[in-house]
Amino acid sequence: MQCPFCKMEMEKGVISGDRYSLKWIEEDRNKGAIINAFKRGIKITNPWGTNQVETYLCRDCKKMIIDIEDLI
Repeated sequence: MQCPFCKMEMEKGVISGDRYSLKWIEEDRNKGAIINAFKRGIKITNPWGTNQVETYLCRDCKKMIIDIEDLI
């Protein structure tokens, strides 16, 4: 995949979770890790299934891209 910011080639990999799901929560709803465990958000990983998500990394821009089509 080509980086949309710098146009360099990105590396394919995964973000892997452990015991708890990783999820995205809107900035204005972020109340810290303990409270966020009970909030709804976009689950990026699922500890009861495949607890990892495919990710592309641009080492030049220091950015990652996650395709969430199958997550929401």
